[in-house]
Amino acid sequence: MPRPPPPSADPAPAGDSPARSAAVFGWLATGLGLAAGAAFGVVASPAAMAALVLEPGALFGACLAAVALALALWGRVEGWGPWSAGAALAALALLTGTATGGLFVAHVGSAIAPSFGVGAATFAAAAAWGRATGRALRGPRGFLALAALGAAAGTAIHGLLGSPLRDWGTTAAVVLALALVASRRPGAGAAAAPAGALAAYLDFVALVLVLPWIARRWGDGARSSRIRI
Repeated sequence: MPRPPPPSADPAPAGDSPARSAAVFGWLATGLGLAAGAAFGVVASPAAMAALVLEPGALFGACLAAVALALALWGRVEGWGPWSAGAALAALALLTGTATGGLFVAHVGSAIAPSFGVGAATFAAAAAWGRATGRALRGPRGFLALAALGAAAGTAIHGLLGSPLRDWGTTAAVVLALALVASRRPGAGAAAAPAGALAAYLDFVALVLVLPWIARRWGDGARSSRIRI
């Protein structure tokens, strides 16, 4: 008598499966890796930093382009084929990596490239774990598992880089946002995995673009408190 498959970390939604979740996570890791490369390229290039940080119009234009592309794709990617969804994911990841690479340096004083790298490592590990164990990381336990993988990856990467505390905080916010959107969104079939990853990445973009505003407000509040004291 054949043995039943191992249970998921949480009951899978209709149309979801561990293999499908692993495929989506693999594509998410690819997109986040591209975003990390783009953000690192901005920080490593004095010309790019001067253009994006010293010229507010250029930074505003890059952020506006990222938002415009995200809005154009929002709610329209379900059912897309792998080539079109994969190309859109790559374009959006490169654009958001470029825009946020300058945005976080200019307005938060933090580098976001390591945070994207931690996200890529987190979802690469989650995809490998899902394929090896046959379990889907969904629901509350999936969120906690992704957060734990992100904490391990973040500790390793930031420890190796000797990152300042603010970069650790940026990574924590990015990983929690990624874990939240990825653990709630059902996986897609193998052919549609890029579309599932693109839909999750769009949810993530909606969160990550407000992080600089939150961090700046928090920093202004902390400075005001110190002044009053």
